[in-house]
Amino acid sequence: MKPRLSPSPRLFGLLGAILPLAGFVIALAMTLVHPVPDWARPPAEETAPPPVDPTYLELDRPLRFGVMGGRIQISMSLGFAARVAGLDLLDLGTRVQQRQDAILARLTDAAIEAAARERDSRDLASRLRAALPGPMRQIVNEALATETLPEPVEEVLILDLSIQGG
Repeated sequence: MKPRLSPSPRLFGLLGAILPLAGFVIALAMTLVHPVPDWARPPAEETAPPPVDPTYLELDRPLRFGVMGGRIQISMSLGFAARVAGLDLLDLGTRVQQRQDAILARLTDAAIEAAARERDSRDLASRLRAALPGPMRQIVNEALATETLPEPVEEVLILDLSIQGG
C-alpha cells in the first residue's frame, strides 16, 4: 500500500496569500507599462514663464553738452532697465559696450534737441526728466535690437542730471 500524500494546510495558506499578491503585481506592471490614454489625462494648463526682474545697465560715460550758446552746461548719467536674463543679458551687455559711442552720440543729439526747445532755463531739469526717457528708449532699442529681442530696453533712466549756468 502506498502512503497517501495529503496537502499541508501551510501550503494552502501560502497559495492563498501569493495568488492575490501576484494578481496585484501583474495589474501594477500592466498599468506602468501601458501609457495612460489622452482622454484620461487632465488638460495641461499652459503657463507662461515667470516674469524676469528688470536688470539695470549703466552707461560708462555721462552725456555732456551745452545749450543756449554754451551758457548752460548739462551733464547726465543714464541707465537702462531690461527684462532679460541668462545669455540674453550677457549678449545685451556686450552690445551696449560695443555700441556705446554710437548710442551716446544719438542720445546726446536727442538731449540737445529737447533742451534747445526749452526757452526758459528755470526748472529745465524736471522738464528734461519728463521729456527725454521716451525718445531715448526708442534710440537705445533701435541700437540694441535683435531678432530675438526687438525691444530689449524697457525703460531709460536718468540717474544723474546736473545743470550749470543759466
